[in-house]
Amino acid sequence: MPPSASEVGVKVDEGLPTNWDSVWFDVYMAHVHRLLGQPRESIPLLEGALKDIDQHLSYDRAVFLTGLSAAYAHLDPPQVDEAAAALGSALDLAIDRRLAGRVQRIFAIRRQLTPWQDSAAVRALDDRLQAARW
Repeated sequence: MPPSASEVGVKVDEGLPTNWDSVWFDVYMAHVHRLLGQPRESIPLLEGALKDIDQHLSYDRAVFLTGLSAAYAHLDPPQVDEAAAALGSALDLAIDRRLAGRVQRIFAIRRQLTPWQDSAAVRALDDRLQAARW
């Protein structure tokens, strides 16, 4: 597992937005790993961020879950059920808080699951997404 910000002693106000804390630094690093084609390294960072973030921060949690879904989808082999479950959890938060922008991002990440559209998990997610169209 890659080190977190606190483990390497990074002060997140050095060269990063000052409103970032170690959770957001870890999410940033997870995104970097995904962009570098290293989704396996991003998963523990995102899972840790989800454990550490305040449960009431629905938008942030939806962002983290969406990223986690993308990471699961890009594994070799992909973990389709986990990707669909994370995206479904992000959808729940987005609907509950009426986060229209997050719903649109969820639809975009769902397209990454198209090769597995016949799996039970993706079909169930599609049913929920269809019901969520605003």
